This record gives sequence, C-alpha cells and structure tokens, in this order.
Amino acid sequence: MLIVREQVDRISDDFLNAHEQLKKTESFGKKYDYLKELMENIKLLDSLNVISNQSDSIGIGSKFSVSLKQDNYTYTNDYIISEINIPVEGYMVILPNCPLAQSLIGKKKNDQVEYSVSGYKLTATVNEVYKENRNKKIKTKTIN
Repeated sequence: MLIVREQVDRISDDFLNAHEQLKKTESFGKKYDYLKELMENIKLLDSLNVISNQSDSIGIGSKFSVSLKQDNYTYTNDYIISEINIPVEGYMVILPNCPLAQSLIGKKKNDQVEYSVSGYKLTATVNEVYKENRNKKIKTKTIN
C-alpha cells in the first residue's frame, strides 16, 4: 500500500503506537515487518520531493507531455521519468530504462524521435517539458 504525503505524520504515530501494542501479540513479527516496510515506502515518497527536473530538456524527474504516433494513430499523454515505480497522479510513470524514456532523455520541446517497442516503430513528439517549484510535493495515488 502506498501512502500520500499528507498521511505521513499520522502513519508515523500509528507506527510507534502499533510497535508498542504488537509486542504483546503473537503476530508481532509479521505486523512489525509490514509496518517497517511501510515506513520505507514513506521515505521513498519523501525522496520524490527532490527529484523534480528544472531543465528545459527531459531527464530523470522530468514531467512532460508527449504525442506518440504509430501508423495513422496518435495519442498524447503526460509522463514522469522516475527511478521509483510509484504511481503519480495525472502522469504515466516510466522508468529510465524503458525504450520511451531512453529515446527522450536529453530532448526538448518540439523534438521528435523514433523508437521501437516489441517490433513496432513509434514516433514521439515532445509537446511540453513541465517545470515546477523544487519544493512542491508530488501528489501520489493511494493503492490498496
């Protein structure tokens, strides 16, 4: 389960309270491990606060809009390149090693690239590279 940043304080308190209560139960090990992993996920979410790319070119942490064209079909999506595969509201998250990310790193608005996925050739056009305040927190989705 991923937690949005607004819940970090509450979860930290819950973690500490649960830790004390779980010492008294038989399932201490499983629940403690779960809460420990949850705290690690919170640390990962906090790290997203500092990966925002402020450059005009696409890189890790960049948010951008791209139109993808294959044959006569074109569709447009907003993406973010992240080293952590955590859903980000309003964006399709792609990892740096995926073909689309690899072909777009270093590209700027209006640049066009061709790349292949599973034998299909696609053309990607960068519509926009979004910039935002480094202190702005990225809103993540909660997944149950």
